[in-house]
Amino acid sequence: MDIPDPKSGVLSGLLDYLTSKLEVRDVSLTEELPASVSQMLAWEETNGCSLPSDLKEFYRTNNGLTLTWKYLYNDVVHDIGRLNVNSIQELHLLGGQTQTDIFFSQEGSLISARQPSLNDLDTPLSSDRWSPSLSGRCKTFILDYCPSCGHVCLVYNLENDADCRYWLLDLSLCWHPLSTTFSDYLRLAVVHLALVQWPYALTILGLSPQWERWFRMFIPKRLEIDLELSALQTNSTSIAHTTLDTSKIVIVKPSKEKKSKVEIRPTQGVQGHNN
Repeated sequence: MDIPDPKSGVLSGLLDYLTSKLEVRDVSLTEELPASVSQMLAWEETNGCSLPSDLKEFYRTNNGLTLTWKYLYNDVVHDIGRLNVNSIQELHLLGGQTQTDIFFSQEGSLISARQPSLNDLDTPLSSDRWSPSLSGRCKTFILDYCPSCGHVCLVYNLENDADCRYWLLDLSLCWHPLSTTFSDYLRLAVVHLALVQWPYALTILGLSPQWERWFRMFIPKRLEIDLELSALQTNSTSIAHTTLDTSKIVIVKPSKEKKSKVEIRPTQGVQGHNN
């Protein structure tokens, strides 16, 4: 199979391993051209944050990448592996500003209502550890989005300028720490063979039964390590849930319309039949 020479050395071993397996299919690595200095400076100026040094070094080599691979099992090809790093242009802020929509009532008067957004979702401060928030005390950028996992995020703690880490925001809107550096995040993905749902192996939620079977097939020793670490987390920490402040949601009831009277008239020229 034709595999481009990876510029990212940390991926070379993974590619060699995958392409050596007979049942592995459709290994694909897409790497973008390096990001320019002006693109990185523009991102930092726009977002008011300095890119972490190792992430900046990555963008100097590859402005994003996508790795996927499949596996033939029982005569069925399964989508097994996926690793994606957004380009610097796609490193977007998660959340956004509050939006206000304007409506017109039947009488013609203006009605404005604040629409709910991700800023309404906030994580309560934990007594034992800091966790991200979707508004206020941190800035969160989407490094990757996987439909079966959630968002992998680069989170800046605005209360501590030196604190910048990588977190998983799962599909139930709970936060889970992944790594303190981008280099560590990439290495973790590689040691897990970029298996889909690999971030869940590092959380107290753990893997789904289906994916745990795949992990036992491909990386049984690494899975045992993850299970031990997950057990330690379960005993020492709790999940950082997000909560929705319903007091911020304004429900606008539509104005009552007057019912129009409908007059039914018999059609001219048509006579009724006498019984």
